[in-house]
Amino acid sequence: MARNRKRQANGCAWHRRFDDGWYATIDGQRTRLRDEMGQPIRGKDNRQQADLAVARLKLQMPEPAAHGAVLVATVAEAYLDHLKATASAAYVDLASRAMNDFCGYCGGLAATDLKKKHVRDWVAQHPSWKSDNTKRDNMTMVMAAFNHAVKEEEILDTNPISGLKKPAAFARVTFFKEDEVQEVLDYCNRKPKKKAVSLAPTGQYFSILLQTGARPFSELARVTADDVHETDKGMVIRFKAGTDAAGNYRHKAAKKTGKDRTIYLFAEAEDVIRSLMEEYPRGSGVPLFRTPRGKSWKRCNGVQSFCTIKRKLGWDKNPDKKNLSLYTCRHTFAKRILSGYWTGQPATIETLAGLMGNTPKVCWDHYAQWCDEYNEPLWAAVGRGRRLEAQLTQTPS
Repeated sequence: MARNRKRQANGCAWHRRFDDGWYATIDGQRTRLRDEMGQPIRGKDNRQQADLAVARLKLQMPEPAAHGAVLVATVAEAYLDHLKATASAAYVDLASRAMNDFCGYCGGLAATDLKKKHVRDWVAQHPSWKSDNTKRDNMTMVMAAFNHAVKEEEILDTNPISGLKKPAAFARVTFFKEDEVQEVLDYCNRKPKKKAVSLAPTGQYFSILLQTGARPFSELARVTADDVHETDKGMVIRFKAGTDAAGNYRHKAAKKTGKDRTIYLFAEAEDVIRSLMEEYPRGSGVPLFRTPRGKSWKRCNGVQSFCTIKRKLGWDKNPDKKNLSLYTCRHTFAKRILSGYWTGQPATIETLAGLMGNTPKVCWDHYAQWCDEYNEPLWAAVGRGRRLEAQLTQTPS
C-alpha cells in the first residue's frame, strides 16, 4: 500500500532519502541546498541548517518587476532569436542553456533593476562551474544579451551590467608526449578480444588528427571525398567559406574571416585518405572517417571513446594525463610544427596560423612558449643563444 506523503509548500526545505540531501522548490525550480561553505547539506536531522539555506536563497532572490517594464527574460528572448538567425546550432544550444538558467534565477526582474551582483550571485550558485573559463563564458553570454538589447533591439537605453568584471581567461594547452601517443596507438591496434570490434579506426582517426591539426569534430569528422582536392604539390582538404543548405557555416572561422579553410596533408595522411576515398567515393556524401562500428564521428561518441581509452590506460587517475583529450592532438600538432618535428625546420607562428586556420594572435596567445623564433632572442639576451653556444663549443683550429 502506497504511503501518503505530505507535499511541501513552495519555498520550504525538504529531504530526499535517495541521496540523503536537502532541496527546496523556489519559483518552480528545484534547488539543492548548500551550507555557507558551498557543501551539500545532508542528513535527515539537519532541517534547521536546511531552513537557514532556504532563507539565504530567498534573500538573494531579486524583487519581481513592475507591470509594463522590460524584463530580463525579454532581453534573453530577443538575444536568442537573434542568435538563431546568425549563429551556429551548437552555439545557439549553448547560449540557450545559459540564458534559460539565468532567467530561472532572475528572469522576472526588470532589466533596468539588474545589478552586477545579481550576475555574480547567479554564477556563485553553480559550484560545478569550477573553471574560470566556464564562469567567464556564461557571464559573457549574459553581457552580450544586454549589449544586443541596447545596440540592436533598442529596448534599453543603457546596459545595466556594463563593466562587469569577468574572471581572466586562460589557455588550456596540453600536448601528447611521444610515449603517450604510442600508448594510444598500441591500445587501438591490439588484437581485439573474441566478439569485440577492432579499435583500429579509432587509432587511424587519432593519428590523422595528430598529422593535420584539424579540429576533431567540426572539421576532420565531417570530411567527405568531395572536400579533398589534388594540387600540383599534394593533396589538401578544403572547406569552402559561407553556409551550407541548412544555413550553418561550413567551418568555424567562416563567418569571421570569410575565407576557405585549407588543411594540408603529409604523405602518410594522403595515403590513408586515398584508401578511404575508394570505400566512400566522391558524390556519396559520406564522411570518410568512421567509428569502429561504422558510424560517423560525433562529439558524443568521440569523447566517450577517448575517455574509455584513458580509463583502460589508467590515465583517468593520473593528474598529468586525465585532462588529455582528442583536441590535445591539435595542440600537439602545433608544438611539432613549431619545433620542426617532421621536417627538421622550425616554423614561424604565422606559418602555424595558416596551417591551423587561426589568426596569428590566437597562435601567439596559445603557443608562443613553443616557438623558437620568440624564445631564442630571449636566451640570446642572457648569453645563452644557440649561435653563441655553437661558437663556444667549436674546437680551435
